Amino acid sequence: MPDPIQALGERYRLLSDEELLFIASDGGLTEEAKVVLGRELAWRGIRNVDVQAYKEALDRDEALRTEELKRKLERTEKFHRVYTLVGVATLVLLFLTGAYQFFVKGDDNGLVVMISVCVLALPLLLIMRSLSRFVWRILLRP
Repeated sequence: MPDPIQALGERYRLLSDEELLFIASDGGLTEEAKVVLGRELAWRGIRNVDVQAYKEALDRDEALRTEELKRKLERTEKFHRVYTLVGVATLVLLFLTGAYQFFVKGDDNGLVVMISVCVLALPLLLIMRSLSRFVWRILLRP
């Protein structure tokens, strides 16, 4: 049966420098694995400074990705606000059109139709906005 430490050393020899840097920067290794990894890094000429620089680069990349996701979420939120505002404005215009037809032209059907459309469409608009916002928050959560 092969020695687990030798098997680990063989595994580390098969990995690329970047993969080793990732393992070293990630941490969470047993003492034996740290020793084996340290030997492989030393054999390849990778110093602790290189590992630290790699970890800092990973942290910067993660911070940039998080910021980009936050900006994307803010743009989406802005779009949803505009979308809702346009929908509500359209419904108000429909209602006013129905009121105009009722009060100026004396058409009872126009008011009933426009109010019915507004009463049905406003909750649908708000429900669609809420669902869309919920989905975007889940998918784009930083």
